Parts: sequence; C-alpha cells; structure tokens
Amino acid sequence: MELSKFNQRELAKLIVSVRASAGRLDLLMAICDDRQLQETLIDRYEAVMKTEGMAVYRASLAPNNPSLKASLAELVKYNTPLQSGGNALVTVLGAAGLFGVRLNQEKSEREKFFFSLQWTRESLRGFEFPVVLWLSGAVAKGVAQQAQDFWSWRGGVFEFERQEASYGEAIVDAARSGAEERTLGTNGESGETGQRLADLEQQIKELQQQNENSPLLGTLYDDLGDAYRKLSVQKEALQAYGQALDHIKAADQGQRAEILVKLGKTLRDCRRFQPAAECFKQALELFEELADLRGQLNAYFQLGNIATDQREFEQAREYYQQTLEIETGLEDREGQASTYHQLGRVAQELREYEQARSHYQQALAIYIEFNDRYEQAGTYHQLGIVAQELREYEQARSHYQQALAICIEFNDRYSQARTYHQLGIVAQALREYEQARSHYQQALAICLEFNDRYNQAKIYHQLGIVAQELQEYEQARSHYQQALAIKVELNDRYSQASTYHQLGRVAQELREYEQAHDFLQQALAIFIESNDQHNAEIALNSLARIYRANPNHGIVQQVATVLNEPVDAVQQRFAALNTASADEQNPPAEA
Repeated sequence: MELSKFNQRELAKLIVSVRASAGRLDLLMAICDDRQLQETLIDRYEAVMKTEGMAVYRASLAPNNPSLKASLAELVKYNTPLQSGGNALVTVLGAAGLFGVRLNQEKSEREKFFFSLQWTRESLRGFEFPVVLWLSGAVAKGVAQQAQDFWSWRGGVFEFERQEASYGEAIVDAARSGAEERTLGTNGESGETGQRLADLEQQIKELQQQNENSPLLGTLYDDLGDAYRKLSVQKEALQAYGQALDHIKAADQGQRAEILVKLGKTLRDCRRFQPAAECFKQALELFEELADLRGQLNAYFQLGNIATDQREFEQAREYYQQTLEIETGLEDREGQASTYHQLGRVAQELREYEQARSHYQQALAIYIEFNDRYEQAGTYHQLGIVAQELREYEQARSHYQQALAICIEFNDRYSQARTYHQLGIVAQALREYEQARSHYQQALAICLEFNDRYNQAKIYHQLGIVAQELQEYEQARSHYQQALAIKVELNDRYSQASTYHQLGRVAQELREYEQAHDFLQQALAIFIESNDQHNAEIALNSLARIYRANPNHGIVQQVATVLNEPVDAVQQRFAALNTASADEQNPPAEA
C-alpha cells in the first residue's frame, strides 16, 4: 500500500519518537480507523526498528479485562528479554475493537478500559521500553475525556488519515470474504449493498433531524447493521445494532430478541465470545416469554456454538441437545442435520471419535435425503477429520476429496481452502512433505485472496511444521513467527500456545535452550489456562527434554509457579515423563 504524504509524515514522526524513547517507558498514541492501513504502518515501523537492532513485540488487550498494565505484564512475564528492559518496542492492539454497549454488565468493555487507564499511570513505570498504543478515533476521544490523567502523560499522538483507496480495498475484501455462508457475491451485489448503506445513513440523518426519538430509528439502525454485516464490516455493524437496541421500545420484545441474536452473531464473528453469549442469553429469555420455539432453538444453537468456541464442550452438548429436542418436536428434519453436525464436532473435540462419526453420518443422511449438496461438503470434511484422528488416512483423504469436489462444483473458493489445508495435514501425516507443502500453499493463496487472517495463521503454522520436519529450521521459525503475529493481532490466545510450543521445539533443535524454555513456558501457561490437559502434558514433556539437555533449576522453579505445585513435585514429573512419546514426535496439527 502506498501511503499518503500526510501518513508518511506521521509515520516518520512516530519512528523518531520510538528511537528517542529506546530503553525507557514512553506512551505513544497512534490513531487510525482503517485496519488495513494500521497493519501496513505497524509492519513498516517494526521493519525499520528491527534493522536498527530493536526487538519488536505485540500485545493485545483482553476484552474481558482490557487493562494495558495487565497486557504488558503478561507479555513481559513470558519474554525474558523484556524483563530487563533493553532495546525493545511493544505495540498494543485491541482497543479499537472494545465493545461500547453495556448489555447486562455494570460497565462496557470501553468503560472498563478507560477506568483502568485512569488509575494505571504510576504502575506502568516499571516497564522500560516504549509502547505504541493503537486506538480508533472514537476510543481516543474517550481516553482523552475519561482518562485525562493518563492522556496528559502521553509521549506523542500520531493521527493517521483514512486513505480512500485502502478503504475501498477493505470493503471489497470484506465483501469477498463474505457473510456466514462464505459465498462470494458479485461486484453488482457489493455495489448494491454500498448504495443501500448510503440510503440508510441518509434516512437516519433526516429522521433524526425530524424526531430523534422516533421508534422507526430502531428499524433503520437494524437494517444498517444488516448491510454492514453483509459486507463483513463488523465494527460498524456492532455500532448500528447497538443503536438499534437503544431505539427499540422495551415492549417490542420480538424485534429486540432478533437484534440481540444478530448482535451476538457479529460479536462471535469478532471472536468476542463472552458478550456474544450474553446477547444470546438475553434473546433466549425474550423468546421464552414470547413462547417462540423457533427463536428458542436458534438461541440455544448459537449458545452451543459459543460454548464450542470457548472449549466448554459439555456445556455445548447440552445446548445442542436442547436445540435438537425442540427441532424434533417441531418435526424440523432439516434443522436436525445442522444440530447433529455440531454434536459431531463436540464429540470430536472430546476425542469420542466413533460417537462423532455417528453424529456426522446422521447429519449426512439428512442432507442427502433433502439433496442438499452444499451442506454435504462440510460434513464430508468433518468425517475426514474423524478418520484422520483415527489414523485412517486414506479414508480421510477420500472424504476430503469428496468435500473438495462439491466445493469446486459450487465454485466455493473459500471452503476449498480449508479442505486443501486438511489434505495437507493428511499428506504431512504420511510423510509426503512436498505434497503437504503444495496443499498448504494452495490453501494459503485462497486465504490471502479473501484476506482471511485467522486461517492464514493456521496455514503458516502448518508450513512451519513441514519446514521443521525437513530440518529447514530458519524457514520453520519464519513461518511460526508469521502465524504468531496474526494470532496476537486477533487476540486468539488459545491457539498462540501451539505456535509458542513449536517455536520452542525449533529453538531446541538449534540448541538455543534459554529461548526454547521461554517459548515452551508460554505454551504451558496458556494450555493450563485453557484447561487443555492433553496439550499441557505435551508442553511439559518438551520442557522435560530441555531440562535434561540443559539442566537449569530456574526451569523447574518457573514450571512449579505455572502449575502451582512444589518444586519437588515438578522434578518428579520431569523424571516420570517419557520424552519420546508419540505426542512429542507428532505435535498437534492446526486443523
């Protein structure tokens, strides 16, 4: 992306400020309302700083605890070089995505952030490095008004203007990445949606001038949210749905419930699972009051999806079973297929593979009964994953090829990517590494085409494993670092663990034991935090290998802290671990 002259000047000023702040705390506020432009700017100043010998790190605010201090402390805890200051720069992301609607909470995420900043100034003095905090224009205004003490302490403000071309590219990318069905709309459809946005915004403006309390504003904002969501412009969709709720009368419970469901789905698209769940629960209460069974089954299904996203699989199963019970009562055969599919996913995550296969086969039978070819592809894909987990690799490959054929038949480029990805994992398991790399590169090309950052991270991770297996360790490290940067950007904490684990394994192979320990320690902490005992044991196994190769009592002490166990107990764990286990030789794939 070519920067405007104004943005070039602001970037140059930011770089000068970072250089001047090396080795000491300085809070630099960067304001930008264009995500693509923001990513370009970060990449550029990080590249400059790296060439000058400065280490660069990224941290992301946690929506449930949007504290700058906590985010920096977490980063420092697991990155030893930052603990002694040194020549480093930290970029903090996530503030722009904080939700401004309170729902049932005392404070919204933004209000929590502003409150934490107001009381955090002195406590940040222990950090000895410059921090670039990225804010949207609206959040920056809130910080200036509601955290005035913190704002007065800033070392500089760098405000970047939206570039027309980059904004247009972002809208086109969003339209191409599609709505929930992941289908590609035509340019005409995108243009029609853009015109619809302009019309709605004009209608809202005119109606507000006539009667700012008009109940029709709620419906117009609801339609505006739908239009933004169709283009996957999530931030604006969230704001529109929030405005709709503010204008919908309390007596209109049905419309309120429907908007809450849309708001929840949009929050889920943004991986904001807790507020999304709160929306679905509120919607469920309203649907129950209205005795709306179809609304109830939709809310239960969405709550099941959220529980699955958060790895609360037993809770997810309960929600899906409640969905299935209502669908059975309504004789909703087609709806049952989707629910059986999700029950299959839950069983699969709980490693109940035969149960998962049974659920998927029930779903597939219904899709075939109704001649729903498109949905069959997703279930064939999941049957492939089950066969893969049972090491039935040729069966898995057959299922994936059936899924891929349907995706090609429907010209569904986006879904082809995930199937190429899984075909890569199968080839990798069969040690067909060049074939695996080819499949991953096909998947990556599509994800780059659709600007799918989330799945790009998964594919970079798998390309790292392939390079690692081929003993191309520097290439592997590069791929893992690309994956990790995206996961941090997206605040996908759980999946960061697997990439930290693999970076640790690469460092171990290169005999960089201190760095290996740091990475593996971070992986262990996240696995335990996420209640993933299986992968926590793999990380412990890797740490035991490091300890045996390079005995360092500090490793044992830090692991004891993470596990909340006595040092002696950890030493016994290390002694008991079989460092040549199958799990250690075959790290978990990013499916």
